[in-house]
Amino acid sequence: MSVEFVNLTRGLLCGRDVESGRYLRIQSTWCEQKRWGDIVLTASPDLLFHAAQGHACVVHDRSEKDRVTRAQWQGLSWLRYACSVAWYGKAEPEFSRGGHRVDDYWLACWRALPDRTRTYLGWYRRWSVGVGVFIKPCECRELSKAAS
Repeated sequence: MSVEFVNLTRGLLCGRDVESGRYLRIQSTWCEQKRWGDIVLTASPDLLFHAAQGHACVVHDRSEKDRVTRAQWQGLSWLRYACSVAWYGKAEPEFSRGGHRVDDYWLACWRALPDRTRTYLGWYRRWSVGVGVFIKPCECRELSKAAS
């Protein structure tokens, strides 16, 4: 099962009619500022619950340029990693937009998180079904006619 989320505000420009009413806000500037704890604490509880349930969570977002947004390539990578470590004690390899492995970096970021942040994320472990964390960006690349 796939569950779709819209990253506010530019995710609304994906041109997809996402009627689920599921929204989140991963701020690209927070990724640039390396505010990883804030990204975890402000992640949509709906997203975290569905991810724990093993659902594929697709996050819609748009960049001014024809590429994946920072919130998608960096923010979602971080959330996948943090959820995997919190729920399963390990994570699948993660790669940056340039194809470089970022596992060591994410591990250092995980270890630097305050205990309350790791506890918050670990709270969703009780709903984990043990199949992995599937949080991914949408594949929308063209603005719809209505949005352009």
